[in-house]
Amino acid sequence: MVRHPPSPARGLPPAASQPLNDSAPGCGVAGAAPPDVRVARERLEAEGLTVERGDRQLLHGLALVVESGQAIELTGPNGCGKTTLLRVLAGLCLADTGSVRWCGSPIAEVRPEWHAALAWLGHLDGLKAELTAFDNLALEAGVSAPAALHALAQVGLAAAAEVEAGRLSAGQRRRLALARVLLSARRIWLLDEPFTALDVDGRALVRRLMIEHVTAGGMLVYSNHHDEGIGLARRLALPPPIEIGANPIEIGEQPT
Repeated sequence: MVRHPPSPARGLPPAASQPLNDSAPGCGVAGAAPPDVRVARERLEAEGLTVERGDRQLLHGLALVVESGQAIELTGPNGCGKTTLLRVLAGLCLADTGSVRWCGSPIAEVRPEWHAALAWLGHLDGLKAELTAFDNLALEAGVSAPAALHALAQVGLAAAAEVEAGRLSAGQRRRLALARVLLSARRIWLLDEPFTALDVDGRALVRRLMIEHVTAGGMLVYSNHHDEGIGLARRLALPPPIEIGANPIEIGEQPT
């Protein structure tokens, strides 16, 4: 079954895009510099992850590694554990067995550093419906007006800056949530179905921003059920869940 982490993890709310901690260092490097000036040894790795939910096993012995300038695309049928895996990596829930490490240390032991490195985009957009698109960035994300306007332009929402988030379409809200990820300047993005609710142009825009993040030295793990992902990502296909008692399948990349 999926277990929730101890109380320190409550600093990471399961909203859509959460820049977590602006001041803590990551791997000995101060926290707010752009991804392309980060040290190359930054590394997220998972090993031996097993997750059971009820009478189903979603993950068994899963391993993966992602470093600066790398991306992993999670694929597989509905219910196979893509969201669960991302939540385990983020520290939002615990696996039954296995470990998740940031720069060689368990994330529970370096939580401030991990939170300072991580931007999370979940199924929920985490926006304030009564605030405008601009205010969701300038007030909620705590950034300057020029930075907020630039981020809106990056996601194609410059003309909607003064529109309340509750009046935006689902695709526009998804773009606005991604703008918060951009503004966080975090090195690793964990994105759960980032193309959800987006039209063809929106998916192309998000793919471009993801590629720019990775080629600038950032890290990315995202789930996807669309045909088109980003070509530079390694694909990790999760199998369907298995009934407890059946022969499990070990999957994933072995850490080096």
